[in-house]
Amino acid sequence: MNDKIKNVAIYCRVSTDEQRKFGISVEDQKNSLIRYCKENKYKIYDYYIDEGVSAGTISKRKEFVRLLKDLDNIDLIIFTKLDRFSRNVRDANNLLVELDKHNTSFKAIDEDDVDTSTADGRFIFNLKVNLAEHERNKDSERINRVNKYKYHIARTVCSGQKIFGYDIDENKRLIINKEEARQINMLYDKYIETNCLSETIRWFQTNIKKRSYASIRLYLTNT
Repeated sequence: MNDKIKNVAIYCRVSTDEQRKFGISVEDQKNSLIRYCKENKYKIYDYYIDEGVSAGTISKRKEFVRLLKDLDNIDLIIFTKLDRFSRNVRDANNLLVELDKHNTSFKAIDEDDVDTSTADGRFIFNLKVNLAEHERNKDSERINRVNKYKYHIARTVCSGQKIFGYDIDENKRLIINKEEARQINMLYDKYIETNCLSETIRWFQTNIKKRSYASIRLYLTNT
């Protein structure tokens, strides 16, 4: 047992997409981390569980934000794998700086080389986070290429979400909804007449359909 480590924070995260595709479970992560603490005689300070949340940005992970507020009481943060913690280079480096201020380390129990309490562990951490972000960006590029092909070549939509002014037929192609198209044209005409976005939006909400400010603004800007 490391005598310097008194309080350990257990962090678990899984996205809805990961749960659906791969069956990744928060409960499995939590049980593995609890066993690790018992084996090493670590005292658990608290559990921080972000369920149904992606690793894209820290600000969207409420429990992780709460964990950062508790750093004065935490000596070590443990999680199962690095991708549970961070896949964003900028966030990862900012985290290292913040944790160093509080003399807090973190460790991936299923990846022995990810341990920021050692120089080698910090190096491997930075290397793996860079590789993870690179892979995430490549995935994003591939998805964008597929979506562009669907829209520009196959002329099909990429999801089942209906766009105001259009319907989606059985072949996933956009077809004009004549009534909604007429309403969109009226919206354009009103904006040209008033040259005022807020006035146009109020007019649309009162005379056409109850929609949010953001939705109506999108109607005017979505090419």
